[in-house]
Amino acid sequence: MGPHNTYKTRFDFLVYAGDYSTTVAYGPSFMFEDCNYYDLHLTGDNQPSSVSAGQNLHIIARSSTQQHPATASPGTNRHVDTIVFIQPASDSVTRLS
Repeated sequence: MGPHNTYKTRFDFLVYAGDYSTTVAYGPSFMFEDCNYYDLHLTGDNQPSSVSAGQNLHIIARSSTQQHPATASPGTNRHVDTIVFIQPASDSVTRLS
């Protein structure tokens, strides 16, 4: 989660599949771009007053576009994945047991 351009109340959310981990991320990368908290359409009984990095969410979204970033320079081991841009439909916070 980071600010969208220079806005203080609009953010870009990078989302990965699976439970939050500080060491690995599986599957494609998804991004909510230029959203505020209310754009996420949070539902359910345990809605937080804000969303932050590391929270596990159950997300229902519409795919809007895909961006295929330029590949890394020859000779590097860096891999750049596709980012799928999504639009929020409904989200709920999940609790881990």
